[in-house]
Amino acid sequence: MLLDGASSWGVLICLTGAAAGITFAAAGKQARHELLVSASLALTPVPVIAAAFASALAIPHPMAIAIVLAACLAAGAGLVATLLSRAQPSAAGGGWRRDLLDGLLAGDGVFSLCWTLGLMNGFGPFRLGEQRSLIGAALAGVCLITALCLVTVLRAGRPWPRNVTVAMGLLLIVIADAILTLAVVKEKTGMWVAGPAAFIALGCIILGWGTRFPRPANASPGTWPLAPFGVFPAFLAVASICSAATIQAVRMHSLDLGIATTGIPLAILLGLRIALALSEARRSALQLTEREAEYWRMANLDPLTALSNRRRLWQALDERARRQAGGPSCTLLVIDLDGFKDINDLNGHDVGDEVLVEVGKRLQAALGPDDLAIRLGGDEFAALISASQDRAGRAAVRLLSALCRPYQVDGVTVHLGASIGYADSVTAKSPKELMRNADLALRLAKQRGKSRIEAFDVAYDKTLQRRLVIEHDLRGSGKRKELSLAYQPIVDLASGRIVGAEALLRWQHPLLGAISPDEFVQIAEEAGLIGELGAWVIEHTCRELAASYRRGRTLWMSANVSLRELRAPRYADRIAATLRRHGVPPSLLVLEMTESAAAQDIAQLSGVLQTLRALGVRIALDDFGAGYSSLGQLRRLPVDILKIDRELVAEPPRAPALQDAPLVDVIVTLGHRLGLQVIAEGVETAGQREVVESDGCQLCQGFYFAGPLSPGELDRLLQEQPAYAPV
Repeated sequence: MLLDGASSWGVLICLTGAAAGITFAAAGKQARHELLVSASLALTPVPVIAAAFASALAIPHPMAIAIVLAACLAAGAGLVATLLSRAQPSAAGGGWRRDLLDGLLAGDGVFSLCWTLGLMNGFGPFRLGEQRSLIGAALAGVCLITALCLVTVLRAGRPWPRNVTVAMGLLLIVIADAILTLAVVKEKTGMWVAGPAAFIALGCIILGWGTRFPRPANASPGTWPLAPFGVFPAFLAVASICSAATIQAVRMHSLDLGIATTGIPLAILLGLRIALALSEARRSALQLTEREAEYWRMANLDPLTALSNRRRLWQALDERARRQAGGPSCTLLVIDLDGFKDINDLNGHDVGDEVLVEVGKRLQAALGPDDLAIRLGGDEFAALISASQDRAGRAAVRLLSALCRPYQVDGVTVHLGASIGYADSVTAKSPKELMRNADLALRLAKQRGKSRIEAFDVAYDKTLQRRLVIEHDLRGSGKRKELSLAYQPIVDLASGRIVGAEALLRWQHPLLGAISPDEFVQIAEEAGLIGELGAWVIEHTCRELAASYRRGRTLWMSANVSLRELRAPRYADRIAATLRRHGVPPSLLVLEMTESAAAQDIAQLSGVLQTLRALGVRIALDDFGAGYSSLGQLRRLPVDILKIDRELVAEPPRAPALQDAPLVDVIVTLGHRLGLQVIAEGVETAGQREVVESDGCQLCQGFYFAGPLSPGELDRLLQEQPAYAPV
C-alpha cells in the first residue's frame, strides 16, 4: 500500500527539497544559525520516509535499521553543527554541551510517550512485526531532532519578532512530522502524506522568512533569562517516561521493552546533565567570587594609588563608631598637599599622577598595620589611626616629615608641602562630625601658614561658626536695610570748618548685634562679596552727596574701595553712571584705597586710577606710612590725597628731647612737594592737633573733632557753619 502511494511520497520529497531551497534563499547571509536549523528541520521526515520505503521494499531488517539510523544521523548533523556554531562563551561555560544534553533528554522522554501512545488500542495497534523496531528507530529520530530544534530556538534569546516567526515555522514542521509518523504507522497515503508535505514546506518558508527580521541592536543570543527553562528538558524527559510507564501499566497491563530500555539512556543523560550543572555552578561561584572582589576594589579603592577611597573611609568610621562604646578612640587626619597644582601646571598631569602614587606609598609606609590610608580625591588624603589624639599628633609629625621630602619623577625633582589637620573621635558624636572637625583643623592649618599641623580646637569651631553666619547673612544685608553709613568729618584747621567726611560702613546684625567693619569687610573680601558691599556704599554716599549738593553745599565725601573692586571690569564706568544718576559733581567724590593694596599691582591700578581721575574723581591713599611702598611707587601712583596713618600721629617721641609724631612732618613735606593734599587721621587729643598743625598739616580727622555721625547729625553740624568753597 505504501508503494501504491509512491506518488504521495514523491510529492513529500519534492516539496521538502523545495522548502529547504526556499529557506536557504530567503534567509539572510548573517543567519547561519537559522540556516542550519532550517536544513535539519527540512530533513526531519527523512527517517520516517526511510522506514516506510525499507518496509515496503522488504529490505532486510538489519540493513533497514542501518538506513533509518543513517537518515537520523544525517538529519541530526545539522542540529549538532548549529549547536557548535552558535556556542558563545557564557559565565558558567558548557553552552553547546548543555543544549545537546537538554535536547537528547527531551527527545528521549517524548519518544517514550509517543511510543506508548502508538501501542495503545485507541491509537491503532501495531501489526508490523519486525517493522516495529524500524518505525521505533524512525520515531526516535524525529523526536530527538525536533527536541534539539526546540532547544536551539528557545535558547536563541528574547522573544523578538524574529524568534517568534521562527518558532511558528518550527511548530508547523513538528505538527507535520507527527501526522507523517501517524501515516506510516497506519499505512496511510494520499492527503496523509501530501498534507504534511505542504506543512513542512510552509513551515520552512516561514522559518526562512523569519530570519529576515533584523535582530535588535541591544539583543544578544542567550540573553533571555528563563530560569524555569533550564530544568524544563529534564522535567519533560522524566515526566514523559513516567507517564508512558504508567499508561502501559494501567491500560495495557504490561511494560513494553522499548519503554524499559529508554530508562537506561535517560539515567545516563540525567547523570551527565547533573554533572554538567555542578561544573557550571562551581565555575559560576568562582567567577562570582572574583567579580565580587573586583567590584569591591572598584567601590572601595582609589584606582590611581590603590589606597582606600572616601566611601571606604565612611564605612570604617561607621564600623569604629559601632565598636567604640567604652573602647579606645581613633583619630582622623586630613592632609592637603601644598603646591600640587603648580606641579600639574608646570610638569604635566602624568608627573602629578606619579607624585600622587608616591605620596600614597609614603603615607602607607608611615602608618601602622591597623591604620587606614585614604585618598579623598585630588590632592587630599586622610589617615584613620587607632590611637588617641596625642599619639596621632606624633604620627602627624612623621607623616609631614615623610611627605615633605623631595620627589624624584622621571628625572624631575619635585618639592611639596603638606598641611595636616586632625581630630579625635572623642570630640565628635558621629562620623560626619569627626570628618567636619578634622576639616576645620586642616583649614586652620592652611590659614596659619602652610606645611604645618593643627589639632581641632573648639574655640576655632565657634569662630568659624560665627564667620559662616556672617558670610551667609552678608548676602542681601543691604536690601534688608541692615547696613548704614556713618560720616566722620574732616576739618580744615585754619578755618575750623568741616570740608569733607569719610563714609564708614556699619552693619547691625539682627542676632549678633553691631559687627565691626574690620571683621565683616575681611570676610566679604574672602567670600567675593566686597563688590556688592562696595556698590552699596558708593550708591548711598552719592545719594547723601546729592542731598548736600542740592542744599548749596560743596562738601566732599570719601568712600573706601578694595583692590578687588578696582580690578573689576568697567569699574570706572559704573562710578561715572552712579554720579550721573544722582547729579553729583565728580570732584565731590573721593575714593580711598590702602597703601598696602596699592603696592600689590601698581601697573594695573595706574590705568584704572587714571581713568577715574579723568572723570574728575579724586583718589586718596589711606593709612600712608603703615605699609611698605617706596617713594618711587608713590611717584608712579596717580593719587591726589595722602592720609597719614593714625599710628604715626599717635607715635611717642623717640627721645625725651624730640617731639611727638616725628614722621608726620616728613610725610607732610613729601606730600606738599608732590602737590598732594595731606590729611592726618586719628587726631584724638589737643596735643596731637598742635603737633600736626605745627608740622604744616591743615586737614585733620579724628575723635578730637567728631566721631562717626549719622546723616542727620552731620547735617545739623553743617548747618552751624556758613557755606564754603571746596578745598
